[in-house]
Amino acid sequence: MENNKNLIFLRGEFNPALVKFLKEALRLVNLKKEIVIRVNSHGGNVHSMNVMSAFLYYLIKYYKVVVKFEIEHIESAALMFAINFPIRIANPQSTGSIHLPVLRKDQHSYQNKEEEAISFISSRTKLTKFEVKKLNGTKLDSEKLYQFGIATEFVQDFL
Repeated sequence: MENNKNLIFLRGEFNPALVKFLKEALRLVNLKKEIVIRVNSHGGNVHSMNVMSAFLYYLIKYYKVVVKFEIEHIESAALMFAINFPIRIANPQSTGSIHLPVLRKDQHSYQNKEEEAISFISSRTKLTKFEVKKLNGTKLDSEKLYQFGIATEFVQDFL
């Protein structure tokens, strides 16, 4: 961890083990410094993403910490996780992809889930709902991440 920030690396699938890792990491942070979450994930479990978002929202609300996301690679639930928060930073090596929900055998309301995801992504980026749907599954380089508003800042290198 650098002197002016708490740096937490989130790598791999969003699942209960990653939730536990983030929970433990957040117990160790200095709440007087910003929290930087560097993400490299193809996504995973949406419930895990929601729980991790709740942890960070709690710290923002009650401790007034600043949370920033540094994007190495984000897809699916990892992209949704990052765009939950206002500060999302890309560098020239950053990549990502929009992946809308996948229909499971036990899922009856797939259309609603897809529409909710499209609306959410559109509301947090510069993309229209039509563009979100059209970009589903498309690999995005760092310039596109920034152009589309998935990343809100662009730097040459993460410090």
